[in-house]
Amino acid sequence: MARKWKAVVIGAGGSQAQAMLRALARGGATQSWLAIDRAWRPETKDAAEAMGFVIQQMDALADPGQLDELLSHTDLVVNMAGPYYRTGTAILDRAIANRTNYLDISDDADVTIPMLTRNAAAEAAGISALIGMGSSPGTTNILIRAAVDKLGPADDVDIYWTVDLADMTNAAVRHFWHCFN
Repeated sequence: MARKWKAVVIGAGGSQAQAMLRALARGGATQSWLAIDRAWRPETKDAAEAMGFVIQQMDALADPGQLDELLSHTDLVVNMAGPYYRTGTAILDRAIANRTNYLDISDDADVTIPMLTRNAAAEAAGISALIGMGSSPGTTNILIRAAVDKLGPADDVDIYWTVDLADMTNAAVRHFWHCFN
């Protein structure tokens, strides 16, 4: 039986999610995608609606039953809502329980191992659960592997990260403090 939603994006009002939504819209892939956020700002809500996404306001952690109902009608949940030490395992567990594929961009080291321990449960549920699919980890890992394959082995790899001042939101600053703590 086909599910209602191809994908649900949790945290769709955030800057990383908005960039992803813009890329999807450029590719014409907005049909049957639901964008949810717990506290939409008018400009991000308007932008997502203008791109063709269905919008909903919902706190994904406030009511597990409401999240279960949504995920039971969804093929893929894209968790873009940090901080992942709060949302990562909570949303992944609901995805596994509802046999909904899962993807996130988590880079919180302290939640990675607990999320990886769900591998057997995800396999038993017959779903894919991809964590850390953002920039670092994520794209940087792929680029490093491509460089090693082309150039040969490396003893060390240094990654330098430049952040635009416009991306330094309150949530981003709190995330940095958590990561470097």
